[in-house]
Amino acid sequence: DASEIEAGSVAAVYVLSTTQVNPGIDLSSFGFTGCAAYVGTDVITGVTVSGSTASLPFSIPGDPGLNGAHVFGQVLTLTPGVNPFGALTSNGLDLGIGAL
Repeated sequence: DASEIEAGSVAAVYVLSTTQVNPGIDLSSFGFTGCAAYVGTDVITGVTVSGSTASLPFSIPGDPGLNGAHVFGQVLTLTPGVNPFGALTSNGLDLGIGAL
């Protein structure tokens, strides 16, 4: 779940990847003032915002070969008026799979 989404946000986009971008790429030149991209763009899917949260449930197969794998995620919200593009990005997240 993405929580504490800015009031006025009308939709959210989940971005998932096996690639982490560190340090993040500044998106100000694209109109995303104050935002950065921290993940690649392997999977992009839209979801609706409910109150101040957005959810993207997904299952992870019980394949032992996935133990220790990482999926990196980030959320982009469509939030009119917050910057020239009208969108915000979350921090990046490392979703480690299996026993650590």
